[in-house]
Amino acid sequence: MRLPATVTKVRDLAEQSLPGRCVQRYLAIKGTVLGLMISGHAFTAFVPLLIVIASLLPGESGVGDGLIQRFHLSGESAEAVRTLFARPP
Repeated sequence: MRLPATVTKVRDLAEQSLPGRCVQRYLAIKGTVLGLMISGHAFTAFVPLLIVIASLLPGESGVGDGLIQRFHLSGESAEAVRTLFARPP
């Protein structure tokens, strides 16, 4: 099936524009998959960083309690966060 000439011209213009080239590049490098991989790596680096920060902060209430309040955690999930960020004796 052959596309009409106007549709072909519009497609060619779109492919040559900056947004069109960006979309082509995004699809070529599988941007969605790369985005998920980068976010996974960031998460695995962020949790240990929070543990180190929690151990360095003075005071009894720290990062764990802040996360519990921020994300409205309760029950076992709140207890898991308290355990994770608890100060060692």
